[in-house]
Amino acid sequence: KIWATILDKVDYVFHLAAIEGCNDFKHEIEVNSFSMLYLLDACYNKKKFPKIVYSSSANIFGNVSTNPVNETFSDNPASTWSVHKLLAEQYLRVYYRKYKINSVILRLSNVYGAVPNGNVNNRVVLNMIIDKALNGETLNLYNNHNCIRDYIYIEDVIRAFLLAGGIKNDSCEGQFYVIGSQEGYMISDVWKLIAKKVSNKIGKEIKIKMNETVTLEPMAM
Repeated sequence: KIWATILDKVDYVFHLAAIEGCNDFKHEIEVNSFSMLYLLDACYNKKKFPKIVYSSSANIFGNVSTNPVNETFSDNPASTWSVHKLLAEQYLRVYYRKYKINSVILRLSNVYGAVPNGNVNNRVVLNMIIDKALNGETLNLYNNHNCIRDYIYIEDVIRAFLLAGGIKNDSCEGQFYVIGSQEGYMISDVWKLIAKKVSNKIGKEIKIKMNETVTLEPMAM
């Protein structure tokens, strides 16, 4: 209903709505998948076709054997989050084929950077680790510490969205692009760098503890 009331003078929609790690399965799929379907349905019903730029996730690739991932890799989602994001992508492709609603999908790697509200730092892995270090807390490493991940700064993500908005409509058919730095870093090395930098800044040694009792799945980045 909300979409139907705001589409009249809209040329672009940057769809950023997402929720991860939610215990409410119905709420998670409503936000991560159905919100896109509601938008597309409203566009079709009102005959308003703004260009849609969708914030998706590189986690859709799942666990991969080689890095870095790119647009030629197959989809292999390993979590409900990834499944829901892929479903939203598929809605975009279907509505382009049927109704020519233009869209571009950006599959983001690990985003980090300043946030307007410090309370959301725990939703961004790298932000959370930096925040813990600045508070003098011990940083934990788990069994996935050797995984290599790509980290991208928030300002570069914003630039990618603006560039995607400028793509000509005849190239906006619901295809996706992987957005990252093209540089992979081992998780343990990133934690060590953070510990070193913060230790120098606050004058207190930040310790790193290895916790092998917790099993975490490596994800594609």
